[in-house]
Amino acid sequence: MSVTTARETRAGNQFSVLTALGLVAVGAWISLVVLNLPDASAQIISELWLSVVSAVTVGIGGFVLARRRLGAIGAPRWLRIGPLFTIYYTLIFGVFSLAWLKPQTGVTSLVEPSQVPPAVALCTIGLACWVIGYVGGAPAVIHRTASSFVGRFFPEANWTFRFPTISIAVYLIGFAARLYQLQTSQFGYLQNAGAALASPSGLGQLTALISDFAQFGLVMAALDAFVVSKSFRSRTILLLMLLTEISTGLFAGSKQLVVESLVIVGVVAVYAYGKVSKRGAVIVVLVILFIFPLVTSYRASIRGASTASVATNQAATSLIRTLESTASNFTPRFLFIDSPAQIADRLREIDNVAIIRQKTPVAIPYLPWTDLVIDPAIDWIPRILWSSKPVLSTGQAFSEQYYQIPQGLITASAVTIPGDLYRHGGVLPLCLGMFIFGGIMFTFDSAIDPSRDLRRLVLYIPLLVMLLYSEDDVTTTLIGILGLFIAASIAGWIAFLPEHSYPK
Repeated sequence: MSVTTARETRAGNQFSVLTALGLVAVGAWISLVVLNLPDASAQIISELWLSVVSAVTVGIGGFVLARRRLGAIGAPRWLRIGPLFTIYYTLIFGVFSLAWLKPQTGVTSLVEPSQVPPAVALCTIGLACWVIGYVGGAPAVIHRTASSFVGRFFPEANWTFRFPTISIAVYLIGFAARLYQLQTSQFGYLQNAGAALASPSGLGQLTALISDFAQFGLVMAALDAFVVSKSFRSRTILLLMLLTEISTGLFAGSKQLVVESLVIVGVVAVYAYGKVSKRGAVIVVLVILFIFPLVTSYRASIRGASTASVATNQAATSLIRTLESTASNFTPRFLFIDSPAQIADRLREIDNVAIIRQKTPVAIPYLPWTDLVIDPAIDWIPRILWSSKPVLSTGQAFSEQYYQIPQGLITASAVTIPGDLYRHGGVLPLCLGMFIFGGIMFTFDSAIDPSRDLRRLVLYIPLLVMLLYSEDDVTTTLIGILGLFIAASIAGWIAFLPEHSYPK
């Protein structure tokens, strides 16, 4: 490369970075303007559009900056926590908020429409702070600690599986935990939610952690099929395991489990082959468009307003009937209009932030910010060691407080990370908390880096899905991250043999 070309490249990079910084600054400024406008229902349409434009502006700038920050990271850079988080966050707290251009029904009707634009603005300011934290990165000591932990269990080295069918063994560990959950009425949407809240089990907490091994096994099966053996046997095992995971997710009434199973196989394939399969991407999208309305109908058919556990035969019968009715309504309009609209409506999270701003601190006082430190410390202690540990059912308490859900009705509304930070003191905890989360996520992106060692996908893919899934509060998210690190490290220690003659 000539000196002139190198200078032009550096100038182009600097221009794009400055442009991205400008977008983030302009978007944040527009959000501040929206926050200072009076709450007036007559201006809801113009203010909503203005707030969404600010969210998109910050999202685009944040995406560019996140990719630039990953300049030293191996490909694919776009398939990392930082860039994907900016896109997903912008959609669920920004773009999908345009649904408020039409009247709302159900519990969302409790939210005052005038609260939505400033809620979008608050989330956008939170995203701008997250971008600053991500670009700045966490302190060096945190990065070194994370890198050391990951390197201990997933060191950069030649490796292979302990034995050819280890992915099946790991998967069966998780599957056995799910069978135990099913037998004890703790399985997915079929569980007795009221009993789980009234008398939580320490063994149940441990079982939930072990059930993650099923997803680790699926990652390993994909690694075997795409990287290690690449044999007909390994691809058959992967297909059967994927179909089992999808079926399990449907039976449990869990859209997340179904989508995560598809994401696992897709992401491993991208890292293995270095490119996206257009055919595979289309298939994944079509499956998701079919699955979302299917699971929604299935949940309504087995649960309704009841909190009791659902019998296995009843769930199986309902699932078959729902499959038949959904398939009979399978039309182009259903697939490309109704289903995307339902998905956008389901993923939209601005309602929860809006109602927090509406009622806090006017009707419901701010929670002490110290809870953001104390609650994770309490929840990190396993219930099996502390049987009388307080039940931190944040979602249920949130539903009762903010949406006036009767105590007899068990339902957990999404608190969301920005919403939880805001209700612990307002704008300052929101900005500071999102800034810290940005630094943490960059640490994960740089310290784990699956491109250096594909074994790390066992940890990285579930972590990616967990951090994109923004419904949980801060405490639940932090606890989930810790549990995932422990479980994935144990699974990796069981499954892999380092320093083997097999080349990466």
